[in-house]
Amino acid sequence: KSGYLYSTMDQMVYSYLFAIIAGLVLIISCFNFINLNIAVNVRGSTETGIKKVLGANRMIFARHVFTEISIFILASIIISLFILKLSLPFLKDIIDKEMALSLKDNIAVSLFIIMLSLIILLISGILPYFQKIYAW
Repeated sequence: KSGYLYSTMDQMVYSYLFAIIAGLVLIISCFNFINLNIAVNVRGSTETGIKKVLGANRMIFARHVFTEISIFILASIIISLFILKLSLPFLKDIIDKEMALSLKDNIAVSLFIIMLSLIILLISGILPYFQKIYAW
């Protein structure tokens, strides 16, 4: 059959290749998010200035930036899991294997998603946080 993987070694190579591509796409999207966040925050510099005049400290800015980014990350996880749930039947037909999405049964995948979300939160939040504090 053409289009099917024959050996387990080929499957591993393709799995690693797709994981690397997914990682690169994720890194590019983090940089894109940082750039968009900085561009939006340039317009919000008046708000930052007013907060500084009223006595806001670094913790208030950190809470604001990281809460805002956490909401974006949570929304993107929910949307991506919904799209994955909808696309599982089509993926099952393509690879001829039964697949299921059960995060509560698979603790390793759940922990991976949580850790990846925290890493993305730190990467995406550091630069906007420093921008608000030092008002570039």
